[in-house]
This record gives sequence, structure tokens and C-alpha cells, in this order.
Amino acid sequence: MFYENYEVIDETVNPLPKQALQIRSRNLRFPHTGRIETPHDPESDYHDKGSYQAKGYSINITETCDKDNPLNLITDAHVVSASVPDCHLMQPAIEATQELTSQPVETVHTDGGYYSKDNYYHCKEENIDFVLGKMPGQTSRYDIHSFDGEKLELIDIVINTIIPATKVQSKNSEAEPSWSFKNANNKSQTLKRHNVEVRLFR
Repeated sequence: MFYENYEVIDETVNPLPKQALQIRSRNLRFPHTGRIETPHDPESDYHDKGSYQAKGYSINITETCDKDNPLNLITDAHVVSASVPDCHLMQPAIEATQELTSQPVETVHTDGGYYSKDNYYHCKEENIDFVLGKMPGQTSRYDIHSFDGEKLELIDIVINTIIPATKVQSKNSEAEPSWSFKNANNKSQTLKRHNVEVRLFR
């Protein structure tokens, strides 16, 4: 157990770097930091989220929320290591809810911690309305002015100027579409299709 988590260099004990620890977590359904914090409870972990520190485990509870139905049910509960990101828990919760209720999930309400690229596209593919209380990350200086799937125009919200973007032709036909534009520093900047959709989603 010691050598799975630490290495000794010049008689000094050092924790293994995250890259090495990630190898241990690849086969887990919910990714773990990989380091064993206590030999008495190998799945226990620590996680800092802003000013809040979670120790040990976190629990994700899913419930129905039909305003016209006075009886709402807890449909799923997952107890995981405190270091597991919220976004990894959303799709299993949706699957469990649909299995328990025998009904498709139409809308998902979460906070920003549940946003991820995979969750965004999963909801899009399953026709689920993904409602976030707040998007994670900072708002970009460049917002979408107009986009029809091919032609893209951005707007610099600092100086309120419209910037045209040019679609980039990739040699790889399977590559995600992308658009290039000149930013405020007159440098070329590229947005992939997902980046455009996230800005529209935000």
C-alpha cells in the first residue's frame, strides 16, 4: 500500500504525482484521486470546494420535482468519495430515476457543479432540458452575436464590437467544426463547436 501511494527519493518520502495515481482510478465507475488517505478506509478522501472542505464522503440525492404532484420521491442516492466531482454523478442518477419511475426524464435541475461536456451532450441527445442554477467558470469576453450552424459572429462585450469568425476547414473530415477570429490582442483565436454551444447555453 505504501508504494502504491508514495515514493522514496534520497531517503525522503514524497506522495506520488497525480498522473501516477490516476492509473489506480481508471477502472472505477466514479474517478478517485487515487491516493489512499487512510488505510482503514481506502475510499475516504478530502475535497476543497471554495471555502467548503469535504472530508470522507459526499452523498448525491436525486428526487422528482413535479410542481403539480404533491408527492415527490427520492429516486437515487449515491455515496462516493468526497473527491468525486458532482458532474460524474448526474448520468447514473438520470438512469436510476428512469428505471425506478418507468418514465423518461424530461428536465434536470442542478447547480453548476453538474455541468460537463458529456452531461451537456447526453441531455441534448436524450431531449432532456438541462437547467442549471449557474454555469461554472467565468463569462468570456466574447459572446455569440449570431450563429446559424455555419456562419458565426461574435461580440466583444467589453467594447461592444461585432467580430466575424471564419470557419476552419480541417483535413480530418471527422474533426469537430471550429471557427477562427481575431481577439482584442489581434491574435488568432479558435472556437470549437462545443465552445460555441456552451456560450449559447450560458
